[in-house]
Amino acid sequence: MKLEAAEQLFERVDGGISSLLWIAHPRRGLMFLLHDHGNWQGWPDTWDGQPVTCAGAERGFAHLVQRAGLEPIIGQAMRAEQPYRAEVEELEEDGWKMTDSWGRKLRLLVGPARWIWES
Repeated sequence: MKLEAAEQLFERVDGGISSLLWIAHPRRGLMFLLHDHGNWQGWPDTWDGQPVTCAGAERGFAHLVQRAGLEPIIGQAMRAEQPYRAEVEELEEDGWKMTDSWGRKLRLLVGPARWIWES
């Protein structure tokens, strides 16, 4: 299914990169933190539309950063949030496969929670 999505990259104090993803899933919006070592965390999107700014994040990402206490983990935003359309498929083995507007293919797997870019 084609869904609205967004991504924002963050640089940690140790020089590593983390990424926040948002997917406008029809049952519930989903937000993911992708760690550069291959693990991920996920949360339901609970942003109510009120303006929030935190760690250079905007809108729903800033709400998540504040609510989940992620600022010390993710560091500072490297650029503004990038919206796009994503083709999202729920996988039978518990996870998601997503192809973004730029053709990148991301697989989010559950148990253990890990992610990989596919070629």
